[in-house]
Amino acid sequence: MDGLFGLRYFGLKPSIQIGQQNEFTKNLDFIDPYFGMRFKTVNDKWINSARFDVGGFGIGSKISWKLNLLIGYQISDLSSWHIGYQGYDVNYEGNNSFMYDIYTGGFITGFNFNF
Repeated sequence: MDGLFGLRYFGLKPSIQIGQQNEFTKNLDFIDPYFGMRFKTVNDKWINSARFDVGGFGIGSKISWKLNLLIGYQISDLSSWHIGYQGYDVNYEGNNSFMYDIYTGGFITGFNFNF
């Protein structure tokens, strides 16, 4: 089990265009502090891992969180393959009536290389 702490930077540049006319353009940057935990178990060649963190706390965003659930297979001492799910949610409310509230999630896959 690992404890996590860090800062996440957001650089947002949303714009809304209707026809040929820009109706809304906004540049917004903020930084979220976050903390969380990561778990990992290895059984023979199979790997299970989970990561969850939460942040924002009204410092940057109102609240944000990220979740990873992975299962993997250790190909060698130096590499492994993983598949799983990732979810990420950010809820920002600015003092000028601007709100950014979005959730993204889906399946992920990839290789890890250990040195």
